Amino acid sequence: MAQKLIRMGIIGLSPGNGHPYSWSAICNGYNPERMEHCPFPVIPAYLRKQAWPDSQLSGVSVTHVWTQERKVSEDVAAAANIEFIVDDFTDMLGQVDALLLARDDSANHKEFAAPFLRAGVPIFIDKPLSNSVAGAKELLGLQRYSHQLFSCSALRFADTLRPRELRTESITEIRAVTPKYWSTYSVHIIEPIVAWFPDRGPIVSIEKMDSKELGGATTVLVSWARLRASFTATNQAEGLISMEYRSENSIEYRNEIDSFFSFKSAIQTFVMGIERREVCIPRQDTLEIIRIIEHGS
Repeated sequence: MAQKLIRMGIIGLSPGNGHPYSWSAICNGYNPERMEHCPFPVIPAYLRKQAWPDSQLSGVSVTHVWTQERKVSEDVAAAANIEFIVDDFTDMLGQVDALLLARDDSANHKEFAAPFLRAGVPIFIDKPLSNSVAGAKELLGLQRYSHQLFSCSALRFADTLRPRELRTESITEIRAVTPKYWSTYSVHIIEPIVAWFPDRGPIVSIEKMDSKELGGATTVLVSWARLRASFTATNQAEGLISMEYRSENSIEYRNEIDSFFSFKSAIQTFVMGIERREVCIPRQDTLEIIRIIEHGS
């Protein structure tokens, strides 16, 4: 029996976030000429490196798009082969099997997600799910079933950021840095550590450093029972996401990211959760990540 095609809707666009272009292209393929006009040049750059149509995610199609501006919706649709543009995001209800909420302005997540959660539609909410534990629990409380809501940073799948030379169990300290703002980007450096170090133990302490002493950057120090980490968002527009791993005798530095692979893996995991009817990322991990984010906010 042929696999049923999962029809997805996508909601965008928040400032500085090009995920409606990239996520839709991963599912649909893309129009190279139209994608060149995407306002995020990094997206057509990494899409050009893939082998199409082989790189396209199978079994899914983004069929509907909504953004707050019709012209933006038209641009996304043309670039990423999306058939339908809706004038109200709730018009997708009854038309799609799942939803990609591709906005990282978490203060607006409930407004967009609630109608779909109440209707039982599975939904991938862009990172961070919320900037507060209470907000995350409120969204999770709207689920009709346990695996309906999926949310993560795609960098939990960025294997190129993982330590290669040092054994995970030998690492005692991590220094992680991301450009841009704590509220939207800290999740990119916190989530991989929570995902990759399952034996870290419970949190012992969380401390936010004085940003004035850090040149405007936001740094949060976290001590687990068996691991320490400093997470820094530079509040600068440019820069690399990097991980520095420290053991008793060695240091390893990683900053390579395959964005396409990471995004594709995240969407693939969301789809797997739909098909298997299971929670793919432990809820306690998601809430722990948000607890750390909240301390830095």
